[in-house]
Amino acid sequence: MTVRYEYHLLLLAMLLLSSHGVAQEKPLWELGAGLAVGSFPTYRGAAVQHTYLLPFPFIVYRGERVSFDREGLRGRLFESPRWRLELSADAMVPVEQDEGLREGMAELAPVLELGPSLEYLIAKDRETEWRLRLPLRSAIAMELPSLSTQGVVFHPNLAVDTHNGSWELGGSLGPLFASKAYHDYYYRVPAAYATAQRPAYEAEGGYSGMRLTLGASRYFGRLWLGMFVRYDDLRRAVIAESPLVERDSALMGGVAISWVFSRSEKMVTR
Repeated sequence: MTVRYEYHLLLLAMLLLSSHGVAQEKPLWELGAGLAVGSFPTYRGAAVQHTYLLPFPFIVYRGERVSFDREGLRGRLFESPRWRLELSADAMVPVEQDEGLREGMAELAPVLELGPSLEYLIAKDRETEWRLRLPLRSAIAMELPSLSTQGVVFHPNLAVDTHNGSWELGGSLGPLFASKAYHDYYYRVPAAYATAQRPAYEAEGGYSGMRLTLGASRYFGRLWLGMFVRYDDLRRAVIAESPLVERDSALMGGVAISWVFSRSEKMVTR
């Protein structure tokens, strides 16, 4: 398994499992195996799009403090009736050396985004939750065996999650903001790599576009089906003038199906 494969798998699994669900009684843990197909741009704003067909492990754990489930990878640090503080994560795929406008430039390592998310419950009933989420994540380039910090990302968003007894549906909408270091990692063109078609460019920190994410999932007995789509609008983003930005939008999505072969007898409300 190559590093590139591992991190496309990580990103796809995290996104497919990332929609939040309204609290219901569920098994403490579930184990299974599945197959997913996903489409990703090389990076936000790139014209090159890749489609991957990947097997993946279906691992769900709904602990009181640490969970990996339909609420994504998280660690609950604090909770009150309206507020909660969690540890949240996201990931970005690696970028190879000779892809699109980056031809001849250095490869980019996969990036793990990790940090706290402060969340406020706006409204809730038996089927639907509305939350304001304020995740602030540090971007960590995984140039194994070494790690390096590549700035921070802030993604305030309004999120809604609902279920109708069969399907669980989720969506979020909000702007992205990123530091200069984060934008430089993807969009800077050093003078040494400048060409007539690719002039030198120094990125700035600030507004990084608007993001819409939609997800849905359902169990059919022991068969689990999940899907997501994510759209980023890069118009008016501070990196829009980078010579590496070919499109003013980025679209990614995926569908997965998994067979759950083992479940905990213990049930929890999460």
